[in-house]
Amino acid sequence: MVVPYAVSAGAAGLAVSYPADRRDTSEAFRLSDAFSGDVSFGSDGPLAGPAAVAAHDALSVTLRFALAAPGTPAPAPATAPFLDAVLVKGAPFVTVMYSHAWPVLTTASQFARVTGLSLAQEASGESDPAPDPKCSANAG
Repeated sequence: MVVPYAVSAGAAGLAVSYPADRRDTSEAFRLSDAFSGDVSFGSDGPLAGPAAVAAHDALSVTLRFALAAPGTPAPAPATAPFLDAVLVKGAPFVTVMYSHAWPVLTTASQFARVTGLSLAQEASGESDPAPDPKCSANAG
């Protein structure tokens, strides 16, 4: 558990839960937090295998998820696609960095904004927001 979040590294990527929302205190002397994937970080390509610890210290760990396209030759190490999840104890956020891969986020709720780009405006076509140069979703 990476307080305040619980995480699960699975076949589709990283699932993050805020278990305090589902805390069960109905029994005396017992506290139980149920895991439910509030947000999952994956990629448009399949994972090459389980996550591996890429780095760690006393308060953090970096999990690397290598990506692979079935039936294709392995890319050179410098261009091999992967995603790194940096998990820090006590951090109020989760950082996932993508390299040569497109992010796929799955949530239990809806996003209203992604780095300044209003998704409601984008979907409705009400306005044409200026591209945010820091947002990879604008690439293309």
